[in-house]
Amino acid sequence: MRRTGVFVAVLAVTLLVATAGSAARPAVTISLSRPSVVYGGSVSLSGKVSNNKAGETVDVLAEPSGATS
Repeated sequence: MRRTGVFVAVLAVTLLVATAGSAARPAVTISLSRPSVVYGGSVSLSGKVSNNKAGETVDVLAEPSGATS
């Protein structure tokens, strides 16, 4: 009986660690105030992070026209 209790405890810890390690990164949606930006112009970005946490940091990278990521 004691072996069963130890086995169940080890299994529970293993599942908790596996679940924590495989947590997916939150998805980000983003919208632009207009479809294109002329050099020197401006555009506003708005969006949402799927985990709904306040203060979440989102990095927005800019690349020259025609560049591939």
